[in-house]
Amino acid sequence: MMDIAQQAGISKASLFQYFGTKRQMYRYLYQYAVDLIIKKLPEGTDDLFECIEKITEAKMRIVSEYPGMYDFIASSISEGDPEIVDDLKEMNKQNTAMGMDMLFSKVDFGRFKPGVDMKIVNNLLIWISEGLIRSSVGSISAENIIKELEIYMELLKKTLYREEYL
Repeated sequence: MMDIAQQAGISKASLFQYFGTKRQMYRYLYQYAVDLIIKKLPEGTDDLFECIEKITEAKMRIVSEYPGMYDFIASSISEGDPEIVDDLKEMNKQNTAMGMDMLFSKVDFGRFKPGVDMKIVNNLLIWISEGLIRSSVGSISAENIIKELEIYMELLKKTLYREEYL
């Protein structure tokens, strides 16, 4: 809290006066960050891999505009206070569901080969997208990250989509 107060140029007491508790401050900042992401979410398409590319591009724009925000969201889940962690996990669950509905509501899952486990595909796509963002923040341009992501998405599409959708 002291670090935040110093960066904001205010006293720790002023920070508590505004937010009340550390828990309320985390909730507010977390929701503020998520709201920024949701506002920038693009409309989805019928192609899951295009949707992943679009969300990654949106996240990259946000990381560029607000460099510390992505780290805050990622690190806040490992905050030492169990009440804060539980709150943020629940908020994350709700916000993720809302974002997924917005982005993936048009996806045609019939494009996938029979027997493809969509939960595994979803996890794989999230790991690729998040991993690219985390590993390259500040070191590689957003354009290069998207180019690399497109290579992975094309490979997966060729592997997982039925022939008529390639």
